[in-house]
This record gives sequence, C-alpha cells and structure tokens, in this order.
Amino acid sequence: MVCEVYEDALLKDPANEELLSSLFMSYVRVCDYKKQQQTALALHKVKPNNPYYFWAVMSIVMQAYQANDEISKRITLPLAERMVQKYINEDKIDAEQEIQLYLMILDMQKKYKESLDILNGSLGDKLHRTVGLTRKKIDIYFELEMYAEANSYLKSLLMQDLDSWIYYTKYFDSLFKIIERKEKYLNCNGDLGSTLYFDSSIEEALTFLNELQKLNVEQKYRQRGIYLAHIELYSRLKENANKYMGNIIDLLTEYFKMFGKKPCCFYDLRPYMSLLKDELLNEFLKALKKIVDLEEGEFPKSKSQMEYYLSFLQLSRYIGIHDLMDTEKKLNLADHFLRCYHKCEIFNNSNRSSEMMANDTFVIMMAHLMYDIWVENNRLTYIREAIVVLEYAFALSPSNFHIKLLLLKFYHMLGASDASNIAYINLEIKNTQLDSLGYLHTFQMFNEGRFQIASKLYSTTVRFFSHNYREVADHLTISYKFGSFIKIIEFVEFREKLKYSIHHSMCIIENHFISLLDVDSYDDCLEIVLKMNDAPEIASESHLKKMINNRDYSVLINYNSSSRSLSPEILNQTFSHDLRLLEIRAVLLSTIYYSAHVAKEFSTYDIKSILSEVNGLNLDEKSSDPKYVDQLNLHLEKLKKLYEELESDPPIPISKSVFGSFFGSKIFGLVKSKSMLVIAINFIELIQAMSPNVKNSACTEDKWTNKMKINATELTNEYEKAVAFCQCTISKTINEIDSSLKLEGRKEVLEILTNMIDTLNISYIFLSLVIYLMKCLQTQVISDPKKIKAKRKTQSTHFNPETNYKEKLDIVHEVIKIVQSSINQILASIKSVEEAWNRIGCGNSNGLMLKKHDIDCTINDTNECNEAEKMRQITAERWRQLVDTIDKKIGDSYSGALEEMIKTLLRKQIQINKLSSF
Repeated sequence: MVCEVYEDALLKDPANEELLSSLFMSYVRVCDYKKQQQTALALHKVKPNNPYYFWAVMSIVMQAYQANDEISKRITLPLAERMVQKYINEDKIDAEQEIQLYLMILDMQKKYKESLDILNGSLGDKLHRTVGLTRKKIDIYFELEMYAEANSYLKSLLMQDLDSWIYYTKYFDSLFKIIERKEKYLNCNGDLGSTLYFDSSIEEALTFLNELQKLNVEQKYRQRGIYLAHIELYSRLKENANKYMGNIIDLLTEYFKMFGKKPCCFYDLRPYMSLLKDELLNEFLKALKKIVDLEEGEFPKSKSQMEYYLSFLQLSRYIGIHDLMDTEKKLNLADHFLRCYHKCEIFNNSNRSSEMMANDTFVIMMAHLMYDIWVENNRLTYIREAIVVLEYAFALSPSNFHIKLLLLKFYHMLGASDASNIAYINLEIKNTQLDSLGYLHTFQMFNEGRFQIASKLYSTTVRFFSHNYREVADHLTISYKFGSFIKIIEFVEFREKLKYSIHHSMCIIENHFISLLDVDSYDDCLEIVLKMNDAPEIASESHLKKMINNRDYSVLINYNSSSRSLSPEILNQTFSHDLRLLEIRAVLLSTIYYSAHVAKEFSTYDIKSILSEVNGLNLDEKSSDPKYVDQLNLHLEKLKKLYEELESDPPIPISKSVFGSFFGSKIFGLVKSKSMLVIAINFIELIQAMSPNVKNSACTEDKWTNKMKINATELTNEYEKAVAFCQCTISKTINEIDSSLKLEGRKEVLEILTNMIDTLNISYIFLSLVIYLMKCLQTQVISDPKKIKAKRKTQSTHFNPETNYKEKLDIVHEVIKIVQSSINQILASIKSVEEAWNRIGCGNSNGLMLKKHDIDCTINDTNECNEAEKMRQITAERWRQLVDTIDKKIGDSYSGALEEMIKTLLRKQIQINKLSSF
C-alpha cells in the first residue's frame, strides 16, 4: 500500500530524489529486491553518488541470496561483482563498507583467492583489523588449503593475544594438516618465504607453546589459554600424547592449581575428562583432593579453599562419583552441602543484592542431588525439600538466575502454577528471550490449569514476534542509509529465524485455542473462528518444513556426565515431539476454521436453493464455493492420518535422568487422552453429514442421518472413556496413608483435567457450528413455500424435510446431553480433588530430611567462633515457618488452578445449556 502511494507520486515527479529514496525504503520493508534495484539505479541516475550505486549492488546481492537455484545466483552475483569492479577500476571506492560488500560478493561465489588478494592488497589496508576480518582471513586460508600460511598467521596473532581460544584451535588444525601433508613441506624447514615461518611438527609446536608460556608468566595476571592449549594438544595427539607431553594428570592438575578458584574451571576441564580412564580418574581425584586440602566432613576455612572445593565437587559429579552412591549416601552428601552453604556465608564479602553469593553453588549442587534421589525413588517430597533450601538461598541471593531457574523447574514438577509463575516473573524474561526461554514456562501454565495467565503469556509472546518483524524492517532501512551492508543479511536471517520459530507458531495456535474458552455464544464463536486464517498456513507442509528450534537448552546449569546431559540426539527428539504436536494442533484448528466456513457457506447456499426451487430452476450444488469443502475434507483426512500415526508410532519420552530436558511435550498428554482427536473427528463428520455442500449426491438423506447416529454413538463411547480415565487417574493421587506420597501424580491430574477441559471446549465450538447449521435447516423448513412442498411430493414419496430435520435435531440434542453429562462428571471430579488435596495438604514441616543447621561453636579458635556467630541464622521455628509458607504457596497454586477449572466449566455448562434450548 505504501509502495503504491510513492509510485503514484513519482508518476507526477519522476526525478524527485526524496520520493525515490522513500520508495526504495518502502521496497526494503517488503523485501522486493528487484524493485529495490530498479529504484536505486533510478536514484543514481538522478544523483550519481556511491551510496545509491551500492544500494543497487546490495539489492542484486539480496536477489541472489533469496534465489533457491544456482542458475539465478550464477547470473546475479557476477553482475554485482562487475558493478563493484567497475568502481574499483575507476578508483571510486573509499568507504570500508563498500569493500566489505565486495568481499561478501566474492565469498558468496566462493572466490576465495580473489578475497585474499583484496585483504592483502591496497583495498585491504582501508579496512579496520577487526576480529571478524581476522577470522575471515583465517577461514580463507583454510578454504584454499594454504595451511602453512594459516599456521604462520595464527602464530603471529597468538603472540599478540595469548588468550584467544579460537586462534589456538585453528593453529592446531593447521598444524595437523601440515603434518598430514608432510611430504609437501618436507624440504621447507618451516620456511616457505622470507617472512613466512610455520610449525610442521609436534616438537616445533611444543617449542612455540613454551614461548607463549614464558610470555604468559611475565604478565601480571596469567591467562588460561596457554594452559588449556597444552591439554588440547594432548587430546589431539591421542596414542602419542604421553610420548610428547608426559602424564595428562600433571597437565590437568597444573591448570587446577592455577585456576581452580575460578567458576570457569569446571567448564574448561569438562571436555577433557574423557581422557581419564579407570585408574587415571582415581589418581586425578586424589591429586585434586590434595590441592583442596579438606578432610571428609570438614568445611572450607577460607574463600579460596571454598572455591577450590566447589570446582572439585563439580568435576567429581561430572565424572560420575554421585551416580555410584545410594540414596542414603546422597542424602548425607546433600546435608553436607547444606552445612557448607551455611558455614561459608561469611565468605560473601558483598552485601549487594545485584551480585551472586559465593556459596550459592553448594545449594545448586544440593538441588541436583535431590533431583537424583527423586529419579531413583520417584517421590516428589525430595523436590519439595530442595525448594525449601532454594527459596532460602534466593532470599539471600536474589540475582542468582540459576536458583530462579531451579525453582521454576521444581515448582513445575509439582504442578504448582502460581509458585512457578512467581519464579518466572523473577527471571524477568523479555524480548528475544521470550523465544529462546519461553518454552520453560509458557505452555506449562495451561497444562496446570491457569488459563488466564497462559492467555497473557501467549498474547505477550505473539505480540513480541509481530512487533519484532516490523522493528527488523526499521533496522534494514537504517542499514541501507548508513551503508552497513554486511548487517543486512544478518537482519534478514534474524527475521526469518523468528518468523519460522516453532515457539512462535505454537504460541499462535495455542493463543487461538485459549481465546475460544471465552466465547459466549455460537454467533461469537463463528465470528472468532473465521478470523483464524493463519492456522491453515501453519498446518501446511511447506511451513512445517521451515520450522526452526531457537530454544536455549543450555541455560539450566548442569554438572551431570555426558550420558545424563542433553545430547544433539535428545535435542532433535525433543524438537520432533513439538513438531508433531504443532502439526496436530494446527490441523485440528484448521478443521474448526474450515468447518466454520462451510457452516457460513451453508446459510448462503440454503437461500439460493429455496429461490431456485421456487423458480423451477435446477440448482447445481457446485455453484457454492467448493474451496472450503475441499479443504475441510483434506484437513479431516490429515487429522485421521495423524491420529493413526500417534496410535502406531507413539513418541518416546526423554529419560527423566537427563536433568536439562525440563518437561516433556504436550504430545504425551495427547497420547494419554487420545479421545480428544476421536471426538473432534466425529464432530467434523457430524458437520459434514449436515451440510449439503459436503455431501456426495450418491448418498440419500437417510444415509447421512444414519451416519450422524453412528457419530453420536462414537461420541458417547469416547466421552465415557475420557471421563473414566480422568476419574481413574484422580483416584491414584488421593493417598492419605503415606505422607511422602502427598504430592505424587498431582501434576499429571492437572494435565489430564486441562486436556479434558480443552476437549470439552472444542466440543462446544463444534456444537456451536452444528447449532448454526441446524438454525439454517430450521429456516429452510419454516420458509418452505407451498410450491416447493407440492413439487417435492411429486418428486419423492420417501423424503420428508420436516421429519428429517426433527431426526437430526434429536441426534444433536443427544450429543449435547452427552457433553453436558461429561461436564457434570468432570466438575464433580474436580471438586472431589480440591476437597481431598486441601485435606491431605502438601507435606509435614517436621518431617524434613534436610535440616537447618545452627552454628556449631565447638571451634577452638575464638575469633572464628565469633565470625560464625555473625552469620545469618534462623531458628528451627523460623525454618518450619519457611516450610509452612512454601507449602501454603504450593497448596494455593493447586486451589487456584482447580478453582479456575471449575469456573471455566461452569461457564461452559451455561453456554451448552443455551445450545440445548434451541
């Protein structure tokens, strides 16, 4: 629309630079690259200067970027190259951005030699030596297999920057490539030219690393890079490692001595733990214990010793020491961590709430141990106890996002929606984090019965994606204005990444579903559903193939071994689960959307058919738009196929021992509550049987009526199964005998109840459409003129529209009664759950396994005892109060969720009662 306005304005004033510039930017916003090129060239013709010329060049580059076929790229990119080369030959290039654009064009054509010539030539001198350009040059050397040059260049870079890890890894890559091709470099003696010196053997590499180490020692603060480089070289040498570098234990302990006090120690050494096998592991742990210098049961006496101890504990857990313990030993160790946490409070030398406390890691590791015990025993009381300690730690360290994430995870494990929502709010997730971290919380709120909060989360997320799409367009126009060409593709890729984010699509679909909970009448229902035109697009195969997983699974801190961590295979499995769920939900919503259109079409069709019969005309059924009918049939078949696949090939859940997996997809809820899809399928077929737009002319009205009866019977059976499954699951959670089982199964009950409410809501939507159709049929019967009646009597002695209408109405009323009965039974079940859970409670504050430990003042050192007395302590009574507060928070979450479910069902009950009065 904006483009057309500027186009019309330019017809009157074709040489207006301002209008042309505005038109160009309007094309940038809609990504019309061809018209961008034409407009930029027109601008350059009006006012010849470099910016307009390079706008045209960049527009051609974007056409190549957008092209899917190589032929298009082979045409457009050489054109862009020739245009820039022309300016180079005429010595018109001055700006750095223009040179970077030329390099980008050469890279897209894989002309690496030409790119290297630019970087090493006079044009390269005009470029600022940024990290990006340095890495580009390294990459070009590798693409051209100029490993000696790369090695020499990297050596010079490392001499200037001792701590750049990417330079070390690339240096080793080039070194081993040279060694592989030693014949080529055999007679060079490390010299291919007067200024080119490179390493061609392990001995030379070690000599170079030792030189770097000397430089490092001379610095005021030693850097980690060179120490890790020795370990990295050892790992790459494999069987020859001991020959060249000695014992790996010495290298690892040397690093630990230097940097064991830093939080990065664990993450730096973790990749190399696989080098240690059997007896080497024990030897390594003994060496670390010696450095830490703490006897079993002792507590750190200084901040430095505490930091060493924490690094030791993290590495111990990673190599599997905790996995070898039984439940009792793990509980004792968790208790010890809690004692360490309290004892080490004196080492928190900052009272600022914006900083993490030094001793927080003890609590985090305690939480991991309690999770391990839950995995083994499947008792959520251990998770509840971990929550108590985490809440205490969070009060003292409110900026520690690791504690917030653990609280979010653990509260969701209990199904405590309100408590988890507080933890989520404390995380202050915003902007792109809604995409990368939103999965932690957004979909769980609906599963736990908090529909209003879920609706706000969906709306906020969808709004972010919509606003972001427009904001990226602003950044694109700014990039063209300031000539930041290398950023343009980045912005376009970022926009596409968000557009095809699976979290984005899932939020759109779920936002539509949850908006249907607030529908008040069948007229409103029809109006709202008809606006959901994005559902079929999301359900399309082309859209689903473009889905991208932008979620950040590394955010949750994890000290587990690789076998219990998120692997690429597990991440792909998780993504496939959500992709299946998205397809099912999008196809289901599409059937609702097309059913609404079919119902709307039917009302128009009905009037036409009456008029035709009155005038003696033969109405062709196909005169009604078949588009919606065909799409409804297509999506119904897809839904049936997806249901069959869910039956024959159910998704495999991720092992709960994998700590970072957070929660399984809602697809598992659908597997448990398959009735939802069967009910939806039968409702769609019911709508088909009532609409002449859908019917096959070979079938008589009696056959369609019989089909409706079959659908009604199947609906009765499926509702009975669904209600029985809900009641059976609920009965398992009401356990008053064993206090440690008070929380078991509550989250599952909430999920099954919300699935049932979702099913009942979908049923109401379909019933609203059915009633709309019945209203149309009623209009036809009432307004049937005598001329039509007489004509029908002569044409057929069997079909009676009034009788047929009454038969259909009876079937519809029967279905409404089934839904009403199901709502009543589910309401009764929820009320019984609420009463039982309130009576049972969440736990016993006196039965905690982890205790709040007061200071043990049996220390001989009076000063140390005095320091200990200054530590923040709470009495045993206050500890119980904290537990009671948390239990109340959890209990209120359950009560709030169940109350909201009851209110939602009562509202649906009223709405369905209105339908029954038709």
